[in-house]
Amino acid sequence: MDRLAVLAAVPGLSELPPSALQALAHSMQEERYACGAQVVAEGDTGDRFYAIVRGRAEVSAHNIPLGNLGPQEVFGEIALLSPEVRRTATVRAQTELVLLSLSATDFRKLLQGHPALQHHLQASARRLLRLRFLKLSTPFAGSSQSALLRLAEHAEDLRVAAGDTVIRAGEAGDTAYCLVSGRLQVLREGQAVVQLEAGALFGEAALLTGDPRNATVQALEASELMVLHRATVLAAMGEDPRVATACLTMLRLRERPRRTPGIEVFDSRSADRTPFTVLKNPGQGRYFHLSAEGRFVWDRLDGAHDLRALAIEFFVAFKRFAPDMVAAIVHALALAGFVEVRSLAPDVRAASTRPAGRWQPFADAVRSALNWQMALNHCDPWISRLYAAGMGRLFTPLCLVAMALLSVAGMVAFAFYAAPAWRILAAPAPLPGMGWLLPAGLFALLAHEAGHALTVKACGRTVERMGLGWYWVTPVLFVDTSDMWLAGKWQRIAVGLAGICANLVLAGLAALLVPLLGAQAGAVAWLFAALSYVSVVFNLNPLLEYDGYHVLSDWLERPNLRRAATDPRGQGVDLLYGVIAAAYIALLGFLFLAMRSVM
Repeated sequence: MDRLAVLAAVPGLSELPPSALQALAHSMQEERYACGAQVVAEGDTGDRFYAIVRGRAEVSAHNIPLGNLGPQEVFGEIALLSPEVRRTATVRAQTELVLLSLSATDFRKLLQGHPALQHHLQASARRLLRLRFLKLSTPFAGSSQSALLRLAEHAEDLRVAAGDTVIRAGEAGDTAYCLVSGRLQVLREGQAVVQLEAGALFGEAALLTGDPRNATVQALEASELMVLHRATVLAAMGEDPRVATACLTMLRLRERPRRTPGIEVFDSRSADRTPFTVLKNPGQGRYFHLSAEGRFVWDRLDGAHDLRALAIEFFVAFKRFAPDMVAAIVHALALAGFVEVRSLAPDVRAASTRPAGRWQPFADAVRSALNWQMALNHCDPWISRLYAAGMGRLFTPLCLVAMALLSVAGMVAFAFYAAPAWRILAAPAPLPGMGWLLPAGLFALLAHEAGHALTVKACGRTVERMGLGWYWVTPVLFVDTSDMWLAGKWQRIAVGLAGICANLVLAGLAALLVPLLGAQAGAVAWLFAALSYVSVVFNLNPLLEYDGYHVLSDWLERPNLRRAATDPRGQGVDLLYGVIAAAYIALLGFLFLAMRSVM
């Protein structure tokens, strides 16, 4: 083994003069370790310095891997450079390992004669100590080795005396801090609110949002800090999403959410007397359904409670420690615009977002083309004028009875003219009136949604949005009837059935016109009625999320029936619904396979 060549390739050692390098090569001893053998143990007295000639070794602390070492890398210098002279990590051979080692006495003599080498090894030791601290004691512990190395390499050490101010409320901030040792206190409006112990991460809020510091942090005793600069954190976030997750989790845990001004609150009870709350945002036309637990959290979103305080109060009230549930409620409210939280700075948002895959833009374009939607907001005044101009008369008792009789008579006529109409439709010659089916179908779709909208007005509620779109290969019209959450059970059921009733009236009218239109045109009218009845049956199916499902949900007063039916802990009606829905899906699959085998 050419010891001189090995040592000359080690960073730091290569800067030594040739004579010093030769003396070092002569002083070092060769050591060999089998795979799995322990070279040094954490906590032991440091008595030697090592350089790896061949093989690889793993560095760990508290049985947590910190990294790997290979040829031309050194270890053991931390204990020899520190006053405690104790090993800060365990090094174990991953393969057969060949080392050169130097005694502590010779190592210190070497450093005394070569300050540049001492500076290099001290910088390396500080980097490894930072890495160890980040890995063991901070929210970044689960991040990748490369991201932690980036943080450790570019971090700075800061020592403060008791009483020193680390950050001051109101100042701009582009650094975050990890407390390595000592104790700090957080002050808001001059009052101490919390103490920070070793391992705490703080200052990340201003770094992530660009907002001024929201609190002052002072040292209670002499403390050592690790300073993380904005550019370093953003680079690590872009490299490893887990760094972003750690930062954002800390930000949200310390968030003090505040209710959005102007939210209207409506309390009610379900059929089994379970209380629930509906929130309405008039400015955005949005609604939010809260359970009793959600209402408890909502009442405390006053800008004074962070998520920790909310979780503790939730535990006291409900005897359940559920911080995840509390966080999920606040997160959902924030996404829906009912709660104000701090926004991330644009560059932080970009760094914390995973880059799209190669085919993602194409997939997004296809999805947008197949599922396109255009909505008209704040359309209630238009519908109100339409209702007042005469459409409201449809909801008088006389008109309702007339439409019911028309629907029944139309069903009778549809059955009576089925045979002759079917003979004409089955003939090979094309019918001239078939081109009217498409516009008639679109009119029926419009009448269906108009039935929902006008019934909402008849119930005294508002229609915030309506629009049109294209879902895969089907044109779609929709009316937002969310304001009916604030109405009674039977009014909600009436709105759910209104579109189906409109289709029944149109189908009945078409069937009654069959004998008046002549043979061919009458057959086309009969076919329109048939398609309308198929649409009615399809929409009434409570196992698909259409009108029938919503009517069933309103009747049972279970707004999340489908979700409850898939919960393995469900029981009663929820479980029965889930079983029937599963059987229905299985039947559809069987029929599809049977048809394919026949064809």
